[in-house]
Amino acid sequence: PEDRERFAAYALERHIRFVLADRRPGFLKGAGANLMVDRVLAAIHSALAIQGEPGMPDITPELNELRTWFEAILNTSISSDGYPEEDGGYGTGYLTMIFLAAEALRRAGIMDPLQAAPRLARAGQMFLHLSPPWGEQFPATGDCGGSYGIRQYLLPIFARRDRDPSLLWLYGHVKDLPEWEVPLDRAGFCVPAD
Repeated sequence: PEDRERFAAYALERHIRFVLADRRPGFLKGAGANLMVDRVLAAIHSALAIQGEPGMPDITPELNELRTWFEAILNTSISSDGYPEEDGGYGTGYLTMIFLAAEALRRAGIMDPLQAAPRLARAGQMFLHLSPPWGEQFPATGDCGGSYGIRQYLLPIFARRDRDPSLLWLYGHVKDLPEWEVPLDRAGFCVPAD
């Protein structure tokens, strides 16, 4: 219990409040930017982890500010049709992290992100549209890599919610591929996705 209290106090002061103070001046100018999203999502997860811990002060003000920022992230980093505003690699990676934070906030009863930003609810088909026909490699740019990685876990969630068997097909092709494995096409050549 003592370790938990120390961790919770550290997370509140050195992480959550630090992120809020550090990012507050420029948040509205860069709400959808990678580093802004990164820091805010981490602070959300930390806040949810320590909320209600014994000996902790009420963190409702911090959670409310983070929730407001999260709504801004939802509406700036995802286009109205569910595609990320970033490129296919980083954009879909961040969209996945945003979805996981949205799910955590929903389960905590803090907000319903799919109601607050329907654009996130439209992201399922985006994965199918951005995938090549063989579905094993993800077209990415820069140093992001072309593996589905953590993105794969959204496919069955969207498939079930949207009653979309094509997303289950895609999940069957990409699930559990090693993170940096580069698949070969039928002729044995490297798929030029990156």
